Amino acid sequence: MAYMDDMFGNRIQLYSESGYLLRISEDGDVYGTQDMSDIYTKLELSSGDIVGSVKIRGIQSNRFLCIGVYGQVWGDTNRENTGTTFLENFAGSYNTYESRNYQGYFIGLTDQGLPILNPVEHINSTVKFLPMR
Repeated sequence: MAYMDDMFGNRIQLYSESGYLLRISEDGDVYGTQDMSDIYTKLELSSGDIVGSVKIRGIQSNRFLCIGVYGQVWGDTNRENTGTTFLENFAGSYNTYESRNYQGYFIGLTDQGLPILNPVEHINSTVKFLPMR
């Protein structure tokens, strides 16, 4: 039964179109890795506080993906932090995750696997993620 839960549940890895898996470490650092077996890339999606919104938790780190007023990204231990809610949208075969609080700020990874810290005017490969089960 665990196989079915993994295949159809809310546990995922987020693979960026720029070639990296999103990683949330125990110390709150967020960046990309190409190591498919990295335990810090295992994530869990849960519903946010409005329709179409989600929260993203690192299963191993037990930290919620968070974005701040200036685009800084980290893993926060407080699920209630308003920066941990993202609007999930679809861009072709990929998903995007825009900050609910800070319009134009998306979760994204550069071609070097570093978080995007600036607002995004046009959806591009750095902010597109493929949810993998």
